[in-house]
Amino acid sequence: MVNVPTGVWIDENGMIVRPNETAYSKDTKLSLGGKVLESRGSDYVAALRDWVAKGSESEYAMSPEEVAAKVAPRTSDDAMAEAHFQLGNYFHQQDNAAKADTHWAKAQELRPESWNYHRQDWSFTPKEAGGHWMKKFQSMEDDEEYYPTLDLPNLTEK
Repeated sequence: MVNVPTGVWIDENGMIVRPNETAYSKDTKLSLGGKVLESRGSDYVAALRDWVAKGSESEYAMSPEEVAAKVAPRTSDDAMAEAHFQLGNYFHQQDNAAKADTHWAKAQELRPESWNYHRQDWSFTPKEAGGHWMKKFQSMEDDEEYYPTLDLPNLTEK
């Protein structure tokens, strides 16, 4: 999971029927410095309600094969980034800000697409967090999506 809000659908048997994806509850569309930030929350809620009503018969519940195809295998950089992130958390709890910052920076370097790694680091400088977020958001390439498009067939595109 690389951003928030994120949802994962898990059925009553403990099986993932939709992997992590943007999970807003309402539509949002903001223009920030010429870039658009958009989420299709109403579509997500409609699909979720369909799954609650129909269970495995919902067209939005995925088969194990479909879920597996959507989940990217963890790379060695992903694993190292997570280890550095956790070490940063540990050193922060030990009041060793310098070591925490070093490990969080390495996690961000190894997995720059993980907004969560950045947010953790920024959370300790709340006055600066918004500026850091905006700088990272503005530096995104035009083909990068802050909130990836939801794969929800038969729901109206917004």
